[in-house]
Amino acid sequence: MNENDDKNGTAVTAVSMYRRKQQTPNTQALLSLQPAVVHLHGGSNVDTKYRCLQSLLKKERIYLTDDEWQRYGSYLQWMWHCRNGHSLSKKGTLQRKETDTFAERLLERSAAGDIHEVARLLQNGVTADVQNEHGWTALMFAAKNGHSRIIDMLLEKGCRSELQTKGGQTAADIAKLWDQSRIAGLLGANSAVSPLRVKHTASFATSDSQESFKNISKRNVLQRTPDKRKDVLWLDTMLKNDFTKFILFSDLKVFVSAKNGTKKNDTPHHQLVTASYKDIDFYLETKPLTVFLGVEPVVENAEPFSKERAWFAVDASNIDAEKLQTILPRGHFTSPFPAFLQLNTLEKSVCSSACSLMAWHRQHQFCPSCGSITEPEDAGTKRTCKNIECISRSGVVNTNYPRVDPSVILLVLSSSRTHCLLGQKKNFPSEMWFCLSGYVEPGESIEDACQREVSEQVNLEVASTTYHCSLPWPYPTVLLIGCVVQVASQNIKVNKEDLKDAQWFSWTDMTLMSSGQHPSNYKLPPDQTLSCRLIEWWMHNHQPMRDSERNIC
Repeated sequence: MNENDDKNGTAVTAVSMYRRKQQTPNTQALLSLQPAVVHLHGGSNVDTKYRCLQSLLKKERIYLTDDEWQRYGSYLQWMWHCRNGHSLSKKGTLQRKETDTFAERLLERSAAGDIHEVARLLQNGVTADVQNEHGWTALMFAAKNGHSRIIDMLLEKGCRSELQTKGGQTAADIAKLWDQSRIAGLLGANSAVSPLRVKHTASFATSDSQESFKNISKRNVLQRTPDKRKDVLWLDTMLKNDFTKFILFSDLKVFVSAKNGTKKNDTPHHQLVTASYKDIDFYLETKPLTVFLGVEPVVENAEPFSKERAWFAVDASNIDAEKLQTILPRGHFTSPFPAFLQLNTLEKSVCSSACSLMAWHRQHQFCPSCGSITEPEDAGTKRTCKNIECISRSGVVNTNYPRVDPSVILLVLSSSRTHCLLGQKKNFPSEMWFCLSGYVEPGESIEDACQREVSEQVNLEVASTTYHCSLPWPYPTVLLIGCVVQVASQNIKVNKEDLKDAQWFSWTDMTLMSSGQHPSNYKLPPDQTLSCRLIEWWMHNHQPMRDSERNIC
């Protein structure tokens, strides 16, 4: 150690000095010095702060090991940075090796959309391409949540969009998966993402993969705004607003149009045909059943301000069919299933609520408590019995609100997690295999329902149950609850009253099914179903081993 080292005031000086002493630090004394350390003089000059810190610790006879100095110095460096809002060094880059604290902070703030903090971290030398243990970059987190300004900043700082997670996904793939189409286009994703087609690498992420493969259709894009349901003036104003959209129903059939695929081999799919107030004002004057679904925040022409769009569902069963066809010639009424599966994310979210509410209104025109007529209230989100003496008008026996029927969708895994159990239902296509499922009965928890259904259908005992994700299913008012269950044995006994068949499948079997190359022509359920999402998650996380696929347990 020479004098020049001490004059430079680098972290190496401190490390060398404390290495000579090799004494155990006094933790309590270190904590007592915390206020003084945080307020050390030196402004934005970290070198000066370290020299002051050395003097202070030496004076108090506190000696740190290399590892202790590394951890404590990183913590203090970040604290000084947050307190002073200055760069961490005069050169604009981190003087010390970038720590996990800075990397995690960049990833966290990129996901949250905090552009100012992201800019500060990048300015202070944090690498834009830093990846977490699962391979996710700040660009990927920003793409997932649609933070376009942060994406622009990261790209300008040299963040590479071609980097992949351990599951083989780029930022563009993640944006496409989470329905951020504009972001996906910006990042160069010109084709749809099929998670089953992603290249499977030797290592598989767990928590990130589970997050990526959760069902994106569960997200409701409308703001319910329950405070507006009783505001008659506001509802009337929004009802007559040119920006408002109306979904039409007739005998629980939804008004849609068939849209051809954008590519040569694409199959046609459906899209909602919505009406404006001017289109159906003549019919709305007759006071048909009209249900307020919520408000959609809309950005017009990329302006910095947003505008709200209200969505309503209207029972158009009594509208003149020829007149409607003249006004909206592209549309026709069709059953929500399977049209619902072919809608985009926004339309799925809106249609899910609309179908369930319209079905509930049709089934509850009469009070289940006394049989009297009920009438809609609160913009169609409630029905009240007209009999003022009815018990449904008070107390916990209130039956005036829409209900949801929970149903569990079960991905059954072997004890080794190398095989999954799928079943065939009697009323489903003979070559298609699904996850086990069943309704939650009164008084049951989700775990109890999983145990009972697996026992009833295939006579297996559940060892563990893990919640995965959920999906509203408007047929008519079901909430699908996806769970992953693990069983202790592989000897199944199929209940022929519930299932036509059930079998164990390996990862190789599932790969053949997903690619349409299974020798028995077996197929997976449609992409939009929760069964498919659970299967995709397992395939993405399961690392096949040559010997393990031979043994189920």
